[in-house]
Parts: sequence; structure tokens; C-alpha cells
Amino acid sequence: MKVEKRTENQLIIITGKIGIGKTVVCRRLVDIASQCIGACGGVFTYKLSGGSMVVEDIASMKQMVLAGSRKAYRGPLIGNYSFNPAGIKFRLAAIEKAKTWPLLVIDELGLLEMNPDSGGSALQLLKECVHRSKILAIDENLLPDFLPMVGDPDDVFSVTFGNRNTLPDRIVSFIKSQAAA
Repeated sequence: MKVEKRTENQLIIITGKIGIGKTVVCRRLVDIASQCIGACGGVFTYKLSGGSMVVEDIASMKQMVLAGSRKAYRGPLIGNYSFNPAGIKFRLAAIEKAKTWPLLVIDELGLLEMNPDSGGSALQLLKECVHRSKILAIDENLLPDFLPMVGDPDDVFSVTFGNRNTLPDRIVSFIKSQAAA
């Protein structure tokens, strides 16, 4: 059953430690939300066992390498990663496409957005997405730096090993309750 009133302009942040399961929560959240809220778009980002980062377009399920070891790509060098320029373009295109959908998910905002010269920041696209609900996954260590950039969230959900299986349902319930208010 779809929510009658559209969820608009909500900002929800999912945070937690590295490796705690933010991407797992986002994946389950998209599965649940697409059934009761409507189409979801955006990106998932995750690490492969070899250390590379992959970005996945939620709508098409296509994937591309976003970053690898420091010498793997000719894109921006940030932290321990060199970013793949094609992966950055792919990521931004998936977010751009999702701006018109009921729910935009960005898993995750990170060091790429913190580096203004990277050319890969999703923050401008996020600012252009004013009439849609947004879910952002952000590492808990970066959250204080991101809050001034993304604005006041409607709620912040912290992922733990104890709640990551129930959190997607709680977040969808929160979105629906805000839409009904």
C-alpha cells in the first residue's frame, strides 16, 4: 500500500562506524521503501575484499569502480584512495537521475565531498533536490563536518550491530509518520 501523501523534503541521516552495516541498512531500506513509498534512486557505495570501492546505481543496479589503491587511477588522491574519473561521473549521473524520484539515497557521503577540488561532490546535486526526501549515509567521524553542509536533518539514525536488522523498518515508519503529519 502506497502512502497517500508524498514524502517531501525530509532529510534523514544514517550514521555509524566504518564496517558497521550502513550500506546493508540502506539496501534493506530501499527494498522496503520502494514497496510502500515509491521509486528510490541514488547510489550504494561499498568496499570489495581487495580494497577497491564500488559505486552502484540503485535504479539500474549497474556498478562501476569508484576508487582503488593510491596508484590505481588518475583521478583525485584522497586518503588511501585514487578515484576513478569514470566512476565519479557514473556516481554523479545516478544521483542526478534520482533527483526527481520520491526518495534519494546516497550511500555514502565521504571524503570525496570534503575535497572541493575533487570534482565528485554530490553536495551540489543534493542542494538542487529540494522537493524530495533524502537519506544520506555518513561515517560517524565525518558527521560533525557534514551537518553544516547538508542542513538540519529530520532525524539521525545510528547503526549498531544490535539494531541494523530492525533499523530499515524503523526508518520507513518514521518517513511514513512524517508524511502523515
